[in-house]
Amino acid sequence: MKEFNLIRLTIGHYTVYDKRIKYKVMNNECLAEEIKLADGEEQELRTLLDYKEGSIFEQDKQLNIIKKRKEYIERRLETPESKLKVKLLTRGKLINKIFKSKKSETQYFRTSLLMKAGTDSTGIICLYYLITGREEALVEYKKEIELLQENISITSVQLLMSEKGNIESM
Repeated sequence: MKEFNLIRLTIGHYTVYDKRIKYKVMNNECLAEEIKLADGEEQELRTLLDYKEGSIFEQDKQLNIIKKRKEYIERRLETPESKLKVKLLTRGKLINKIFKSKKSETQYFRTSLLMKAGTDSTGIICLYYLITGREEALVEYKKEIELLQENISITSVQLLMSEKGNIESM
């Protein structure tokens, strides 16, 4: 019987040998094993899906936080104070560029004037007053005049005091 792959089935007083029953039993066993394997795979896929959903949820949370920060920054930039700050920063940068260009321009003129003047001291002194400007020279002269006037007034007071002392001692 085993050689022919037959199943022995006794129904009442009759014994039946049937191939179909054996195949059905074997087929059911195979299906049961496949169902077990499918259940295991389904469980694995569910855990992976849960993990991915959690990951997607976390990414969505972070994306929302980033969007909120961006909106906050945009709102802050729309306020008049921030617009004024941006304008001041750009103006400051522009002023620095202009200042640097003027500085390099004056440096160029200084070097060219010094090269034209040569090395004699009077030429350098004249160039110094030309470069620094006449106003600065006038300010220096005024300071010197004020110092000299103070010295003159101090010495005149001292002379008057000494003359009074000489007159009283006589």
